[in-house]
Amino acid sequence: MARAMLRAVVVLAAMGVLAGCSGAVPGYAPGVQPLAKVEGWRVEPFHPDVPFGLVEVVYDRDTAEQAWRENVPEDLGEGDSAEGEPGRYGSLDDVDFSAQVLVVWHSGQSSSCPSWLAGIESDGAAVAIERGEYVPQDACTDDYNPYRMVLAVAADRLPEPGLLPTQDVVIDTISDGRVSAYPDERVTNQSG
Repeated sequence: MARAMLRAVVVLAAMGVLAGCSGAVPGYAPGVQPLAKVEGWRVEPFHPDVPFGLVEVVYDRDTAEQAWRENVPEDLGEGDSAEGEPGRYGSLDDVDFSAQVLVVWHSGQSSSCPSWLAGIESDGAAVAIERGEYVPQDACTDDYNPYRMVLAVAADRLPEPGLLPTQDVVIDTISDGRVSAYPDERVTNQSG
């Protein structure tokens, strides 16, 4: 088995053990529940102000309904969250807004090795993001394919609304990230 495949299996297995202890979804950190994954960003991502990864946070039900409509196509079928497939894994009704927030995650992945937001934590203002990856082959192609996800995340894993936006974000070892309230003004106001 290739080293990359083994690494992905070990990461997923470790996260699965955590999930078994906490009721979390396998392949995701406790407090992170995937609801949908869609190919492409909500807007064209290739703009100088757009980071490698963007987290948009929704704290209330009304804005969450807007975010769901704008990011999850009605005709999106079911998918397998453990393999990073596009699709629906849940619904907006799965979010408990008394303890969770809705997150829209934008990033990119290899066309041969799907990835996803697997974990997210904050110490108040700084945010650390861990990505999961499914490696079905011996190696991953070196191409960039934009995608977005909608997730329910425990509210205590993210900064308070008054501390957004923050650019103190590390995605694995990549420091090009941004966390803001939904919708992120730098993305929605770009001219392309």
